[in-house]
Amino acid sequence: MKKLLVLFSLLISSVGFSQKYASVGAGLSEGTVSYGVEVGVFNDKRWSALTFDHIPSTKEMFVGFKYYRKVVTIEFFEAYLAGATKVETKKFSLAPEIGTAFVFNINEHWAPQYGLAFSLYKGYGYFSQSIGINYFFNLKK
Repeated sequence: MKKLLVLFSLLISSVGFSQKYASVGAGLSEGTVSYGVEVGVFNDKRWSALTFDHIPSTKEMFVGFKYYRKVVTIEFFEAYLAGATKVETKKFSLAPEIGTAFVFNINEHWAPQYGLAFSLYKGYGYFSQSIGINYFFNLKK
């Protein structure tokens, strides 16, 4: 895992990301609850993150990369298109995901988020919705 974090930090340092964030949240997909954590970087138009998701009822854990691209900004509201490539850690099953994220920047550090996503896992498609809270570090004015 440490090698993955080093690789991720080298990748993001070379593509114009200068600000960091962390996010925690919970999701619901067809009656199943999941919990997640993201740590990543962002600039004015995009976010890139390492994501960790856990489904307690099935004891599955997913690790992957997530990418957000801003499509709308209205006052404190931002809408993003998102994509992720996640891997289930025990069986190494791939779980790609596409979706949207709606971010409400309530101040310079905190931003609640609502998301909608579609993912493929073990040959099945799943729709999910999630809520989370983002915390932004090292903000540049």
